[in-house]
Formats: sequence, structure tokens, C-alpha cells
Amino acid sequence: MGKRGPRYTPKEAEAMIPEVVRRMTLTGVDLMIQLDTYPIDSREIEVAVAALTGLAGRLSRLCHVIWRNEALKRAAPQGAV
Repeated sequence: MGKRGPRYTPKEAEAMIPEVVRRMTLTGVDLMIQLDTYPIDSREIEVAVAALTGLAGRLSRLCHVIWRNEALKRAAPQGAV
């Protein structure tokens, strides 16, 4: 199966980034609180780490859409865009 193109336009991706970062921050705070209560090998900690990992991947993909678009603009011959 081949790779698909970006799911979002750069403007859509840029608009989503603050919400993803907010969710990452809240999840990180929850994880810190849970570390005081649960052992590191507990299901609760595993779920929080998995959530942070997923959110970090989503943030990376959203940023990649923006960065790739900017790189393509710079690489395009003058007057072509």
C-alpha cells in the first residue's frame, strides 16, 4: 500500500497545533500526578505514556505538513507558485 498525501492543508494543520500541544501538556501533568500514586509498571502509567507518544506523533505529522509545504515553496522556481 502506497503512502497517502497529507490529510490537511498547511492552514488546517497550523490551526490544529495549539490544541494538540494543550492536550500534550495536560496529559503530561496527569502523568506527573499519576507517578506519585501508581508504580511505573502500572497500566495507568502505560496508558498515559502511550497517549503522550501518540500526541507527539500527531504534532510531528502536523508540523511536517507545514514544513514540507514551506520547503516546496522555497524549492519552486521563481514565478511558478
